[in-house]
Amino acid sequence: GFHFQAPTNSSIWMISPNAPVFYRGFYHLFYRFTTPSSSKSKNQSSWGHAIAKDLLHWTHLPTALDPGPERYDEQGILGGSMTLLVQGPVILYTGISSDGATTQNAAVPVDPGDAMLKHWKKIAQNPLIPAGGRVAMRDPSSAWRDSSWRILLGGENASDGVGLVYWSNDFLDGEWKRLETPLLRMPGAGILESPDFFQVSESKHVVKASLRDDPAATFGSDSYAVGRYFSENGSFVPDDDHGAGRTLGLRYDHGNSFFASKSFADTDKDRRVLWALLPEDPPSKVAARAPPVQSIPRKLWLGSDEDEEELLLQLPVDELASLRIGPGIHMADVTLEPGAVIQVGGDALPQLDAELVFELPDLTTQMSMENFDVEFSSTGNAAAHCRKKGARVNGILGPFGLLVLATGDLAEHTAIFFHLGRSRKGPVALVCADHSRSSLANHPEEDLSAAALHGAFVAKAEVEVLELRVLVDNSVVETFAQGGKISITSRVYPTLARGDAARLFLFNNGSNAVRLKRLDAWTMK
Repeated sequence: GFHFQAPTNSSIWMISPNAPVFYRGFYHLFYRFTTPSSSKSKNQSSWGHAIAKDLLHWTHLPTALDPGPERYDEQGILGGSMTLLVQGPVILYTGISSDGATTQNAAVPVDPGDAMLKHWKKIAQNPLIPAGGRVAMRDPSSAWRDSSWRILLGGENASDGVGLVYWSNDFLDGEWKRLETPLLRMPGAGILESPDFFQVSESKHVVKASLRDDPAATFGSDSYAVGRYFSENGSFVPDDDHGAGRTLGLRYDHGNSFFASKSFADTDKDRRVLWALLPEDPPSKVAARAPPVQSIPRKLWLGSDEDEEELLLQLPVDELASLRIGPGIHMADVTLEPGAVIQVGGDALPQLDAELVFELPDLTTQMSMENFDVEFSSTGNAAAHCRKKGARVNGILGPFGLLVLATGDLAEHTAIFFHLGRSRKGPVALVCADHSRSSLANHPEEDLSAAALHGAFVAKAEVEVLELRVLVDNSVVETFAQGGKISITSRVYPTLARGDAARLFLFNNGSNAVRLKRLDAWTMK
């Protein structure tokens, strides 16, 4: 596949991405992993390390960080980030001490002049931040500079999730002190994992954390807020909770498999790049296991929705197009009649990159529309509607879209589709991923369960087209809608629609015809 994964023929189990950076001509990605020998403690993980020139073709290097031998991290290494100082790169990471407490520590390259950063050493000053007493802390962010160095740590205090800011005047040799007021507090959220904090415009910043809050996802969700940061007191004020009733009201991804994300400033291409773990379902749910992989690296930037509310947009990095094979498959101006199922290309499409544009009718004059009795801003309600309907229900305007990883008889398929209807705020479009039929190994009771269908509101009636970008890589389906306003990532486990048997179809299960303006698809290396 073309997603980043652990070294071939290794016994390691890859976890979260950490400390990505561009340094002296190489992209570096570190990742947590466990091995069978570390099974005595589920947290006894190490850090792997890989480098690439282009974010796509990776070379694995020696393990960067192992637990111990000192007491401050001898039971395992959790998450962390990279900061580039004048004297070279520094990794900040969380260690699990001999008594099970979390400590914050630093490691530096043995040779900062080595562009590959092959070997790392822990500094003698560790731990920079000892265990926090009653407050659990983990996964330090990259540091930023105000009047002093500052970092964000995910924390938990009496079941509340807190984002804690620590500061120091000297990064490696100074004392790190905690600001009295947390950067954010989320009542009842539990510990905030893999926090991220970065500037996205002259006046706006983003705060993000990974939350164990979504039972429909394998691990949880990565949620964020756009807002204003006040350096004088280290406070953050989100612009809007987007109907979620909490500080972090937006989601990076609406699927079942996207967690512990980490972003970095790509100084080579002047962009922000996002990674995330795409965990796989536990073996009790699937017969055919696939290893965890990292998401396709995504470029991340500030945009806005139809209400001019700011949000982050994300699409695969431009380099991904270099993996497309041959001239591709191209279709234009195709009418999908009610009930249509049209095969696209031939067989053997287990890996592909597809772009689609559908033309919309004038929804303001469409009197006969289904009632979506949900709020536009509510992610949970949107997903519930996707689960209620699914891809196989006959609607009025939709569902219509793609069937990927499909067998010829459609016994197995994963549906990516739009469904249009009328909400309390007028006509809207949903984008959904339905993998209730992705595998014959699925349990029958999972047919329309929360784990099998995911989605979000993606557009209102004012738009004239609906856009999709779908990446398929064997067990991974990454969907991007409306130029990156919504992403949905799924792990699926076909038993038949694999390799040469995997096919691609267009479909329309609505009672109205739909116009496909264009489709461009390529198989992938």
